[in-house]
Amino acid sequence: PSAEWPKIIPSAEQHPTEKPVGLMAHFIKLHTDVGDLVIDPFAGSGTTGVAAVQLGRQFLGLEIDPEYCQLANDRIEATRKGLKLNEYRQGQQTLFQ
Repeated sequence: PSAEWPKIIPSAEQHPTEKPVGLMAHFIKLHTDVGDLVIDPFAGSGTTGVAAVQLGRQFLGLEIDPEYCQLANDRIEATRKGLKLNEYRQGQQTLFQ
């Protein structure tokens, strides 16, 4: 852990190995360009997908656990729409697409 990316101590609602979005964004920026495809074969809660979408990359994630797959999908779609996860899950929409 560093001051920039502190260690995450997961709560009961979080994936047990969740990483900070900023850390994943750092690696994505180092190795890809805008529009590139980022693949995460162990997507977990979707942190890499969130970072990829925020940085204008395409994303393909694979996750075996259906509950984490749903969480990842929700987080990524919320990010695509510019919403917080709870706003997205409550059905809130953005004014402009």
